[in-house]
Amino acid sequence: MKIMVIGLGNFGTALAVKLTQFGNEVIGIDRSRHKTESIKEFVTTVVTVDITEASAVAQLPVSEMDVIVISIGENLGDSVIATALLKDNGAKRVCCRAISETHFSILMNMGVSHIFTPEVDAANNSVSTVLFELVHTAYVISDLYKVCEIYVPKRYVGLKVKDLTLKNHNLQLLLFRQAKSELHPKYMVKMIFEDRISGYEDAILKKDDLLVVFGTKKDIDRFVSM
Repeated sequence: MKIMVIGLGNFGTALAVKLTQFGNEVIGIDRSRHKTESIKEFVTTVVTVDITEASAVAQLPVSEMDVIVISIGENLGDSVIATALLKDNGAKRVCCRAISETHFSILMNMGVSHIFTPEVDAANNSVSTVLFELVHTAYVISDLYKVCEIYVPKRYVGLKVKDLTLKNHNLQLLLFRQAKSELHPKYMVKMIFEDRISGYEDAILKKDDLLVVFGTKKDIDRFVSM
């Protein structure tokens, strides 16, 4: 896909690099030459330009892009102006970062196809990690459900995966991530994981293994706090 990422702050830069690593053709755009120069080796192309200037936007290959991501996080006005100019220049699909409820409402009224709130999402997903030591990562699906990567509770260490009693706790095991140690040249041990979606029933559970489980927030929180 051809993707344009506008606004190369921490989030925009990370997104642009990751999209490039996934094999997409990515154009990174920012008005700061320092930011575009710092990322140019990691994306397809960079352009240093003020995206709020109509003449500058008109020179960009806007209509050729499959997706345009506006990740400007400091200035609501710049984000809104950029969105309007891009749509006027034939943008097919615009995904925009919202930095406030007001910003979110404005973008909705402008007909933006997808609006994301990375700071709010990150905070929601981090709550379980902060509250429960067993939770490695969490992904909030809705107000009721979430998916969590949890370390094997001590009471299960040494048992087989098939001996887990997750169904008794209304939880579903989606993925078993079996921990393995890897020795690096500088004598440092790094933990890596072998992801298994089947054929893991007889594997012996270790404390560093991860269980990816799905369930209600209430049921998962109760399980990891036992």
